[in-house]
Amino acid sequence: MTPDAMTSTSPHYLNLGCGARFQPGSGWTNLDFISHHPRVRAHDLNQGLPFPDGSYDGVYHSHVLEHFTAQDGLRLLRECFRVLRPGGVIRVVVPDLERIATGYLEAVAAVRAGRERALLEHEWMILELYDQTTRQEPGGLLGRFCRERGESLRPFIEERYGRFATDLLNPPPHAPAPSSLLRRKLSWLRPLYRFLRHAPDRRETILKWVLGKDYPAFVLGRFRREGEIHQQMYDRINLASTLAACGFEQISVRNQRESAIPGWPDFHLDTDPDGATYKADSLFMEARRPSA
Repeated sequence: MTPDAMTSTSPHYLNLGCGARFQPGSGWTNLDFISHHPRVRAHDLNQGLPFPDGSYDGVYHSHVLEHFTAQDGLRLLRECFRVLRPGGVIRVVVPDLERIATGYLEAVAAVRAGRERALLEHEWMILELYDQTTRQEPGGLLGRFCRERGESLRPFIEERYGRFATDLLNPPPHAPAPSSLLRRKLSWLRPLYRFLRHAPDRRETILKWVLGKDYPAFVLGRFRREGEIHQQMYDRINLASTLAACGFEQISVRNQRESAIPGWPDFHLDTDPDGATYKADSLFMEARRPSA
């Protein structure tokens, strides 16, 4: 497939695993496992990238790579290398293991020093280290912490997570119930709705009967394959070595606004329009496909 509206004069960029943060302009192709917008194409990133060699001037993905195993992540980066033109730039954003580990050690020191609120910050850092790797349900213990005690630690969480902390601490409200008029208009759909509403329950009942005592392990395995958990963590050392193993060169650590991609801050992917960093806990790293 040819990238959207590709010409020989304007640069074209690829955004992988974009979620709700994507560029709607014609110069961008946005891919995610599930599409929630016409400008986002649904594609399983485990199946490679559906583009010819040398299709893009830049490839970007943020907080995507850590959801793959080390081997599958290497495969994805090799695909990024393939679809980049010679001299093209890859920009990879991941949770920064070095920064998280440093934050944990600082929290330990604060507890030893008896600093106020240090125990709560220490608990958060333990969750930040392990929860998204070990969790057994959506949101995990980190989500529960945010719901139950996050407000009391808001400045600390905002410092660590940036603008993304707003999403954690202020989840969107549930959709309002339909009006009585709408319910009446949809009354003819009620039998179908009742069947579909209970269909998942019926399926799970059958699975419980078939699997017996193995059913909880099945549920856990199904959740862990849905893409929420982290399967690998990166710092500036192992991410650089992984990029080098794929053939990239000129590997460097950047910040949220600095990039070899021209006009990067104006795309508002790592920062919001007001300049705030979206995910401040990140390691920002770039590299190039060799020109020759």
